[in-house]
Amino acid sequence: MERYIGNTASTVEISMNESVLLLVCSCDKFSDTWEICYKSLRNNWPDCPYKVSLLTESKSGQDTCSFENVINVKSTNWSEMLHEALESISCKYIVFILEDQWPVYQVNQSAIDKAKMTMDNDESIAAVYFESSKPNGIKHIKNLDDDFNEIPFGAPYRLSCAPGFFRKEYLLKMTSEKISPWDFERIKSFDEVGRDVRILEVKNTNWHRIDPTGAIFRGKWVPGVRKYAEGMGIALDFGARPEMSWLDVFKRKTKDFVFNINPELVVKIQNMIAKR
Repeated sequence: MERYIGNTASTVEISMNESVLLLVCSCDKFSDTWEICYKSLRNNWPDCPYKVSLLTESKSGQDTCSFENVINVKSTNWSEMLHEALESISCKYIVFILEDQWPVYQVNQSAIDKAKMTMDNDESIAAVYFESSKPNGIKHIKNLDDDFNEIPFGAPYRLSCAPGFFRKEYLLKMTSEKISPWDFERIKSFDEVGRDVRILEVKNTNWHRIDPTGAIFRGKWVPGVRKYAEGMGIALDFGARPEMSWLDVFKRKTKDFVFNINPELVVKIQNMIAKR
């Protein structure tokens, strides 16, 4: 992955022949993830052809041996930060990832190219996720062709923070109000703005995370991160951000079990509570 050297800036200018920006969405308090995220992208996506920018409030990636191209914003709410950053970016597509959702295995660039080509050929496609979901799962995926599934409007988690291609204009619309990343996924999946667009996912997962939800769960590193970081020669500060304990893991598995009994009902209840 090429490093784009430059000073921290509030605006990222993309030339006409550079229609894609890989945007790592983060915040200052998660700066301890930046080095491992950067090195994972460099090691596991070495042929990434896109410019890469880190989104945060005020810190510089250079302070953490990571991203040199940084978009600093004045907003502090998650969706407002993303919206403000998107307004400063002059490109058509965003490869969107969160700071703890770096790939742990090689990314297949030819599959990424195919996803972009599919979006180029169909303006109604607003996003293509780089991961596949479970057949007969909560997203109600429909077979599209040999390469992609389609996620129909009305499916829970149709809109997701999972790594993927997004049209910038679609993300701008979906981040037009103050909202958390969790409500972005749960509530905005049912937003009428998304009714007339198509959302796809690859059939063969092309982005493997260290954990299905990312490297951090409720503020703590998930199991496996320590060994992964050590293998990359990165010394994480586990005093500042601890690892999940066995009790944390047990509680999480218990909640997952309850959720999976009737996930659609749980999402409906969560959305009702959030809208009060």
